[in-house]
Amino acid sequence: MGRAPIPRSTPGSTSRPRPPEAFPPRERQRWVMMEHVESSDTGVPPADLADEDLDRELANLHRMRHETFLHGGWTALDTHTDRTLALETEYLRRHPERDIDEQRTRAGARSRRA
Repeated sequence: MGRAPIPRSTPGSTSRPRPPEAFPPRERQRWVMMEHVESSDTGVPPADLADEDLDRELANLHRMRHETFLHGGWTALDTHTDRTLALETEYLRRHPERDIDEQRTRAGARSRRA
């Protein structure tokens, strides 16, 4: 297997991410083990999913996010992020008038603090 890719830098960041060699061997081993998600294997295009399939895919991705964040390699995390963004964008396209809880907005959060 090849080397784990170097993580993406944050825009405007002056520090360069550490290369895999800078981490302890056990952490490098986890990266290699978790590099199982290929960028070409991203599933059915979101626009092709039926509404119930899109809902199910989103629920599964949201449930898996924490595990992927904690234990996934950089490729797995990037792939997961890209797939989540694609599915969420499709959901918002289909449901532009979705019900928004005012307590989940900045104004609602500010009113709780007051």
